[in-house]
Amino acid sequence: ICSVCSDLHGRKNRDALFWKQAIHQYGKETAVISSEVISAWDSADDTQIMRSILDSGVCCTISELDISGSDLKALGCHGKEIGTALDKILHHVWVHPDHNNGWNR
Repeated sequence: ICSVCSDLHGRKNRDALFWKQAIHQYGKETAVISSEVISAWDSADDTQIMRSILDSGVCCTISELDISGSDLKALGCHGKEIGTALDKILHHVWVHPDHNNGWNR
């Protein structure tokens, strides 16, 4: 946790997009703890940003996407392009959370 906090603390513009990326990279538990530590160091609102992300239920990880690798495979994607596509979709959904709906419904 200490190394993650140090890494994240040194970055500027710790907004909602930043914390969504942190959840994706480090996992929810580590990102939440890091936001709390960094907020204590800086008297910043990182914990509040994190809380609003978690409360909103927005997608932060590939496993939370409404589309899966199997779906992409059925559409003709293969191998590494499936992972690349899922990563691009995830980054898109971070900015446009309302686009993560309806694929599997």
